[in-house]
Amino acid sequence: MAGRQDPHDAAAEAQKTQAANPFQSMVEPAIAPALKAAKDAETRANMAADAVAFYTDSSNAEASKYRDKIEQVVQAQLKQGIMTSRADAWRWLRGGELYAEVTKGVVDAHTKQIED
Repeated sequence: MAGRQDPHDAAAEAQKTQAANPFQSMVEPAIAPALKAAKDAETRANMAADAVAFYTDSSNAEASKYRDKIEQVVQAQLKQGIMTSRADAWRWLRGGELYAEVTKGVVDAHTKQIED
């Protein structure tokens, strides 16, 4: 079966790791929570920096009215362990779910500009 690891292989791998680093099994339980907390903090910081960069960039002004949808995409991906930038989420939405709405807005704005 693809994607499944033989339990014997996993046990052998654990034994190799233990043999290579005998202190890992003693130290890892103590430091694992701190490492996870540090990784989570780094993720939050990166996500905050991405939000600031995206929403303060004047070229993304149109995206601000779709902020809730963009954030839904970003958070859904994050829950699956996938870091997705807001720019990528916006491009994905603009080319998919919001295509007709965004395109209509661009065409209407262009038509109004020509008429004026």
